[in-house]
Amino acid sequence: LENSRNPNFHCFISAEVRQLFFLTFPDESIFNVCKLVMGFLSASHEAPRIKASCFLKKAEYVAGETVSGYVECNVEREMKGVSNVLIMLKGEVEMLGFKTEENKSVKARETCESVPILANEKVLREFPNHVWDVVGRCRFNFEFTLPLGAPSSCKNEVHTKSDDLFANIVYGIHLRITMKGGKRHYPVETNGHFRIISPIPRIEEKVKEHTLPVRTFKIKNAGNIIAQITSLSAYQADSDCELHLEMINDSSADVSGIEVS
Repeated sequence: LENSRNPNFHCFISAEVRQLFFLTFPDESIFNVCKLVMGFLSASHEAPRIKASCFLKKAEYVAGETVSGYVECNVEREMKGVSNVLIMLKGEVEMLGFKTEENKSVKARETCESVPILANEKVLREFPNHVWDVVGRCRFNFEFTLPLGAPSSCKNEVHTKSDDLFANIVYGIHLRITMKGGKRHYPVETNGHFRIISPIPRIEEKVKEHTLPVRTFKIKNAGNIIAQITSLSAYQADSDCELHLEMINDSSADVSGIEVS
């Protein structure tokens, strides 16, 4: 905006929707009007001001039990354009990997991936008028029944010469606010993490030997190395996994060692 002593001050405001407004106002009110218009434009894309805390009856559940508790929301001010509030129970595998350069301790490349394994959601509250007018604290009760086959929470890590791999199974309660029209969603952080203990499943099928296909490794200008693995079709948890590896060195290459992983 340019300063002007003209009693009629003209300004142009270009909105994000690429429409052009032409305004004519007296000097004493122009800045208040501009604040109002710019506030409207920024508020249309502003995330809702809300904080949430999740309270669970316990921190550890057995697969098949019901996860119950309540979410306490603290709304800082009236929110307009709100369609509903969703609560979600999510389980996922979080994977983190570091690729280390050979003969170096510097971690050269990091990979991060999240794979969902359980998802269930419910609408906590709908707003037909698209206005959340209750300012302050409000509480929502919830419950989710866990599936019997939900895998146990766990943390695993594997380290090799060139890789450091971490994989965790985690569960938590999450909130999400859906705005009018359903095109915009805002996640709300909670502290609703919990653990699942899953009983060891029984092996229903008959256990038998299982032979994997023959693998052939070609060595340039030297011949082939042939390998085949025989194992059981199923193993009980906490039992030893025995494998039978048969290899034929049909090449002129000298094999210094065999690594099985």
